[in-house]
Amino acid sequence: MLELKIMYRIFRLRLLLVVFIFFMNLHVQAQTQRLQQLGAEIYLEPGQTPQQVDHWVKELSDNKMPIARVFMMWNYLEPKPGEWDFTLYDALFRAAEKYGVKITATLVPNSPPFFWGKDFFYITHIMRMYAKKEYRERSKSYIKKVVERYKNSSALDSWWLYNEPSGIPHVEKFAVDEFKKWLKIKYITVDSLNKSWQSYFPSFQEIAYDDLSQQGGWVWHTAFYDWCDFWRSHVIDQINWLSDEVKKYDKKHLFHTNPPGVFAALAHYDLPGMKKTINSLGTSMHPSWNFGLVPQRNFELVPRSKYGLAASWQNDLLYGVANEIPKVPYWISELQAGTNLYIMSPSPKDIAQWVWTSFGSGAERVIFWCLNSRMQGNESAEWALLDFQQNPSERMKKAAEIANIIQYNQNDFANAKPLTSPITVIISPQTLLIQERKEDNYSKIDAVKALAHQKAAMACYNALMQQGIPVQIKINTEYNWETKEKNQVVILADVRCLTMQDIKGIETFVRNGNKIIATGLTGLFDENEKTWVVNREFPLARTFGGSMQEIFSESEHFRIRLDEYKDSFPMQLWYTQILPGTGKVVGKYDGKPIAVRNNYGDGTVLWIPAMIDIGAWADNDNSLAQLLMKETELATKNIPFRFDALHKDCFMHTLKTAEGYITVIVNGNSDTEKIDIISSKTDRAKLLYGEGWDAAQHLLTITPSETVVLKWE
Repeated sequence: MLELKIMYRIFRLRLLLVVFIFFMNLHVQAQTQRLQQLGAEIYLEPGQTPQQVDHWVKELSDNKMPIARVFMMWNYLEPKPGEWDFTLYDALFRAAEKYGVKITATLVPNSPPFFWGKDFFYITHIMRMYAKKEYRERSKSYIKKVVERYKNSSALDSWWLYNEPSGIPHVEKFAVDEFKKWLKIKYITVDSLNKSWQSYFPSFQEIAYDDLSQQGGWVWHTAFYDWCDFWRSHVIDQINWLSDEVKKYDKKHLFHTNPPGVFAALAHYDLPGMKKTINSLGTSMHPSWNFGLVPQRNFELVPRSKYGLAASWQNDLLYGVANEIPKVPYWISELQAGTNLYIMSPSPKDIAQWVWTSFGSGAERVIFWCLNSRMQGNESAEWALLDFQQNPSERMKKAAEIANIIQYNQNDFANAKPLTSPITVIISPQTLLIQERKEDNYSKIDAVKALAHQKAAMACYNALMQQGIPVQIKINTEYNWETKEKNQVVILADVRCLTMQDIKGIETFVRNGNKIIATGLTGLFDENEKTWVVNREFPLARTFGGSMQEIFSESEHFRIRLDEYKDSFPMQLWYTQILPGTGKVVGKYDGKPIAVRNNYGDGTVLWIPAMIDIGAWADNDNSLAQLLMKETELATKNIPFRFDALHKDCFMHTLKTAEGYITVIVNGNSDTEKIDIISSKTDRAKLLYGEGWDAAQHLLTITPSETVVLKWE
């Protein structure tokens, strides 16, 4: 009897242990589960009241947007020396705690109060790095005061280390002093530096850098590249310094920052390097500014009809960086929420397109700029989700609709990841930097503009996305050239700068059974803008099957033919005559070889050293899409979802969920498109957002500028 009682007690203990472990696992899963979230900046400024602040936080909560971002404005917090006023900020944190909203607090230690001196008169917020080292030291009091006050609030989500840390190098005393130290480490002796720079500085201490001296055609360029290399590290050094200061008072909360203008200024950021300090990688994405007309450069980045595609590109680029080790979440840290005067007013359709595209690309959060309009100064009466009566606009109602859909289907969206693609478009920041320095400011031809490489890469991306085929975007230094996967395809679209490390990686990649498609002037320069093709053996000759013999300029727009394709291909400005080696010539122009196909190891290379991609982009031509479709058919045969054909200005993102898939389809076309979605996994799809899905016919009728979200089981 005693033995039975003991066995019964053991059984009960084991049962209780099993139940305990079960619920603990559920708790851990709930803690680690990531669900897409929306939020917005609540812009605090003098003249507002705690009652208004409470109303704004409640609006976020009521509209299922549980993230509030706020600028901790130093010049508002300390209006006079030693006098601190936290009234509005305390009200914000109290309201956030009451309504269950989390706050990501943006530190602005580089924007001190006006009483610091005339350098800071009339300025509410400085975008630049510290101009002087003593400014950085003096900001410690602000950091301590703010962090210690709010670190224990249950509403605090994270610290935002700088707003939009400036990637555009600017000459300041602090930066130049640090540059001298950086140069001494790199060159060791000043004689070595003078030889490299074509200069004559008596010592490192006497070095002066003037960015204007690096402009113009007859300039020795080494100083420019050194300055830009230094600047990327300088930005990270400032972020590291600030994180160390915050950790003195708060070791619990995570860090975030948002490099701006990544679409056009990628060359000036070390995004992988930032991940060593921050816990989530973000970016500002304001389509009207970031994708629109750039007056000082006399060209449009992308046409209005392709803003959705540009948002998709920027999302995939950021996810490509964030998803490499060390992996971190990525956010759209600022998304245009409302009208910015003189440029554009986003519609509810735009909001839906940008938000769904971001989530479909893997973004964890999308934070709007802003919830409420500023009262005065730049951006006053602009950018907001709320109208002037402080009620939700149609744009905010659209965002809330999306938030409700995600919340209702949280088991599907939680931890959903973008589908991995066997096709990768490589983006090279150093190529963009070379093109920026050599840019023709007067020509309207894309091939000679600063973003020629990016436009070429985007053209290839667009050509495949219009067929519903997913594409990865990777920075050249981040791509795993030694991948064990077979039948992968890498597109090198006008990647003019290739380092020897890149070249060795490309050789390995092809030899192991994969394919390279190379266009434009890929491989013309090394990282120092020294050409690989003059008085040097072309290091890609074995892999590509030939060498560059000469570059010829043609009319602004012309067409070429390739032996294996029926249609001709539009070109811009130039083509390269190839000196064939092991490669088979597959295209000629004016009797000169201009394209080769080469087998190398177990892989292949198609090399067309002409602007075949920018030509297609400029002419809105389908020939590039047909070429890429054929050249990637082996790699894409197992993709679970795709379009039945090319649908101009349409694209699709696919998320892999725990039980199936979610597809986000966008129509940027001015016409209604009828899309048959070909699925190799399942025929059962449920409409989550939008309209026009005919489940019986497996046909999507999607109207202009619309977005549709389908759940596949």
